[in-house]
Amino acid sequence: MLDGNVPDLAQLEKSFSQLRDGLSYIHCAQGHGRTGLYAALLLYRQGLVSNAEDALQLLQEKRPALSLTQVQMDFLKCYLKQQPLTQPQQKTVRVAKHD
Repeated sequence: MLDGNVPDLAQLEKSFSQLRDGLSYIHCAQGHGRTGLYAALLLYRQGLVSNAEDALQLLQEKRPALSLTQVQMDFLKCYLKQQPLTQPQQKTVRVAKHD
């Protein structure tokens, strides 16, 4: 996925299906856009947030520079509207602080 853009849905779903339990590292070149988009989608899919704003607030508490483009924000909101909300899981989410 190019910087500032959004993922192909088939690739996105494939990447989610390949995640395993445990610690996962998510990163792009700067860690501000694509990383934030993917992390927000993942938080929602795991039932840890209920909307885009909550996901971004949680992520920005640890990574204040995280910022989605308008295209990425539109994609996030559209994706969340189309996906059923998963029941919250008893998982701890740690977001690494990035300077």
